[in-house]
Amino acid sequence: MCHVPALKYSKVSFCWRQLGASGVRMKMLRRLVKFLLIFFFIFSFLFSVFQKVQSL
Repeated sequence: MCHVPALKYSKVSFCWRQLGASGVRMKMLRRLVKFLLIFFFIFSFLFSVFQKVQSL
């Protein structure tokens, strides 16, 4: 029972080490995160505008 979280953690750290090894993948990941953040911001803004329009 105790061994499962440790195993999972080691697997995650191994994945992160692999990501760190390839800088290109890390750049792509960062770009993807940035894109998702921008998309989420625009979507929330549009949603708030839509709610205001509906309430009028």
